[in-house]
Amino acid sequence: MKKWIFCCAMPLVLTAAPLPWAEGARRILEAYETGSPMPELSLSRRDQSHRKWLEAAASQALPGNPYPRQSRAWKEAEAVRQFLSSSPDVGALQGLPLTLEGSRMALWRWGQGKVRRGEVDPGFRKAWEDRLMGGPMDLLHFFATRHALCFSLAEADQQRFQEIQEGAPKEYEEVLRMFQRTFPLLGGPCPPLRVWSLPALESQELPINELGPKGAWIAPLADFPTPPPEGWAWILPTPSGAQSAQEGSLEDTSRREGEAMLQRLGKHTAYLAPSAGELEAILPTFFPIRLEFGEDGLIRRILVGDAARVATKP
Repeated sequence: MKKWIFCCAMPLVLTAAPLPWAEGARRILEAYETGSPMPELSLSRRDQSHRKWLEAAASQALPGNPYPRQSRAWKEAEAVRQFLSSSPDVGALQGLPLTLEGSRMALWRWGQGKVRRGEVDPGFRKAWEDRLMGGPMDLLHFFATRHALCFSLAEADQQRFQEIQEGAPKEYEEVLRMFQRTFPLLGGPCPPLRVWSLPALESQELPINELGPKGAWIAPLADFPTPPPEGWAWILPTPSGAQSAQEGSLEDTSRREGEAMLQRLGKHTAYLAPSAGELEAILPTFFPIRLEFGEDGLIRRILVGDAARVATKP
């Protein structure tokens, strides 16, 4: 007689495999760069401490140490915390262990703040940039490279630019070309730029120094919401940058963006720069951008990105 065997089926619960830490770190760094909320990540228990260290380093001046005491990672995090709390020299910087993403993030934010407040000299700044550029090729590596490029241009230091260029990976070729074609503008005449006056929204194509004889601030309104001093042009790229460089009239999207800005400008005069392509053909578009002109109308200094955010003002 055949016997039947009945099995009671248990529900099968599928759980996603933990995200590799390299991918988790990439997502956290991208959120930091864009100012987005930190992502929710499914990580292994071992990698949770890495996440806590990186997220704390991205938001706190002195991040707490989440690692088990006396572990290798704990010792590195403690060394970084001690460094952040001291007045270190280049020797201490060179000896700092930086195997963890959170450690490099902490060093990045510490140094960026020091530079912006004018608290370090160019020699220390370059050593700090070099230390971060010597790490793995991730967004922190790019942050440091971008920082170094911005200051090499601000200081008209072509030797420094050449050093950065020689050590940069192939993935940075486009960014390097942006800076390479900008160096020759120093000491030369201002290139023309097609802009639309605000509030009139009238088209003009003039050398930039004719818009403001002392200089120009170029940045989205969110980055530079107050007008520069008298004699400086205030040039506002549109959020989309969608205007075609070949289009002579203001396209609908750009017009709407310009009109939205008018409500925040009050009585101040500014200029709308709606073509990202046209602006990128002239300058590295790491905002804010500050151009300084001599009395002869020639370009005296070009400051972009981190270099334009230092404590000095026009």
